[in-house]
Amino acid sequence: MENKGKPPRCTRDVGTFGTYAIWLRSRMNDKQEGFVCHGVLANRGYIENPKMFYCPSNTNETLKYGMQSPSWFSGGRGGGWPKGDIPDDVPEGQSWVQSTYQYRSLRDDNTWRAPSLNYDNESYAVMADVFADPRRGVDFHHREGYNTVYVDGHAAFVMDHNFEIRDYNGGVTYHSGASNHILQDEVWRKYFDNH
Repeated sequence: MENKGKPPRCTRDVGTFGTYAIWLRSRMNDKQEGFVCHGVLANRGYIENPKMFYCPSNTNETLKYGMQSPSWFSGGRGGGWPKGDIPDDVPEGQSWVQSTYQYRSLRDDNTWRAPSLNYDNESYAVMADVFADPRRGVDFHHREGYNTVYVDGHAAFVMDHNFEIRDYNGGVTYHSGASNHILQDEVWRKYFDNH
């Protein structure tokens, strides 16, 4: 099987980035053609319609499928999947494409990897609505919690009435950087796993 039966990992050994990014212009010269995390699944044809990467309840204008990111957002650097193909139809000033779902990475022996049934308990969460960026998270979709997918394929809704997940970093985004991935892993384990 391709990739030895494992889902794609989200983070390179050198450098980290937000785990709801699915394409990075800065990685255009790698074998994935800029696609990262769950974006690799679309690039390789495992996901036929990338609209799957966007929650239908999402109201955040910076994370829309088929619509260019507003120019006021980060100087137009990021946004959702364009109306056409990536990279051809990504506006020149847009440096990345994001989805409304966050993808999990784990770190073993200084190597980043995705959760896998080969190594992990079936109750490990692998994807959830964006939670590590309050600017694009639960306030813009379900408010009371997060849709979550597990490594064995089942899904669950994780409640968060008191916004503990959203505010885990004091209400400040924690979606990129090595220390923030440690915070994310704490949240995955504490709130999302074992549902």
